Amino acid sequence: MEEEGQILLAGEKPPPNKVVEEGTSTWSAGFALAKTIDGAGCFAMPWAARTGGWAGFCVCLFACVVLGAFSLGHLFDLKRRKGAESYAELARLTIFDSAAAGAVVRVLVAVCTTGVASAYVAFIASMMGMTRRWHAVLAAGLLALPTTCLPSIRRIADAARVGVAAVGLGSLVVVASGLSTPNGPPLSPFTTFSGFNQCFGTVAFLFCVHFTVFPVEHAMDEPIEFARVGRVVFGLTGLLNLVFGLVSAALYPDVSPVVVNDVEIPILRLLTQLCLCIDLLASYPIIFVAAVHNIAAVPTDTDDHHKHGDRAFSTTRVAVFLTTVIVALSESFAAIVAFVGGFGQALLALVVPPLMVAISRRPLSPSAAILQAATFALGAALVVSSTTTAVATLIADHHLITSE
Repeated sequence: MEEEGQILLAGEKPPPNKVVEEGTSTWSAGFALAKTIDGAGCFAMPWAARTGGWAGFCVCLFACVVLGAFSLGHLFDLKRRKGAESYAELARLTIFDSAAAGAVVRVLVAVCTTGVASAYVAFIASMMGMTRRWHAVLAAGLLALPTTCLPSIRRIADAARVGVAAVGLGSLVVVASGLSTPNGPPLSPFTTFSGFNQCFGTVAFLFCVHFTVFPVEHAMDEPIEFARVGRVVFGLTGLLNLVFGLVSAALYPDVSPVVVNDVEIPILRLLTQLCLCIDLLASYPIIFVAAVHNIAAVPTDTDDHHKHGDRAFSTTRVAVFLTTVIVALSESFAAIVAFVGGFGQALLALVVPPLMVAISRRPLSPSAAILQAATFALGAALVVSSTTTAVATLIADHHLITSE
């Protein structure tokens, strides 16, 4: 266990309901949240803007940023009222004190954490031009397993600051390189229904990070400030990704799911790849500790906290590694991102929070009640449509691979 003011990550063994220590400042929590949002998925934003159209892209960003920040505030208000330690425990306490509800949310969090971790490896494999399945599996083994055994990081915010800077530098390099290429065809306002669904899943992958932030909020000196921090971070990262996505989509004539692949100048592409490797090392611990927190919060009859912490870390390592290998076989970064973002992440960000608020019968102003209902309805519709499209894409990719 770390001393007060320090953060416990993958090298340490927590007690069942305590994965992180208190003592994180508001600024540190803000950087950790920003790093959770701004990861490798940023470099899929130009593809999302081209695939969904510029107006469709703006609609998806609005839904995920504005409604996501709104639901985040109510989610943690419920957490404080119920005294819950994890998302799954909050669901159990709020949804008719149902163990089944807690179990469903715990599974969804597991799907999201392992899916995001796996998507990073698929991203790296795609960026490095790995087109054969055994290459992708090798990348999964070399990249995923060591990162689940990272030593203890003293302060998660330090890694987060480095990761955010790396993503920012990589984005600037992408734009600078795009200025030297022929401009692409004008962006359409909207494209197809399928394109809009894929766009939403990709944007949701970036912004629907509610499943990762419980350890961050738990570690703050003043947890009550987390909702305000969330609104500021969501707003800033939303604006930056809106500009980056639209500008890069306009600059590159045929943007790929990972815009880094479209950088033609070798030295600039190498610099961007280096930034993304740094980002990977900064991002994996945050996702991994969220996965451990989800497992460590499972109620246990044993009083041996250390053994329970060991099991939580071991189980998470195995789950992340196996899921990474499976996902690597699909060889489709865009489809993975659209599925994980459009299904699990959007459910936990836009559907479950307003549902819990409604069940808790917490008094709301008329405008807040309308916004809650709109969040639930829009979130449910987008989850169904984007998940259907993502599954169809994954099946089509599988048939394409097996027929080759």
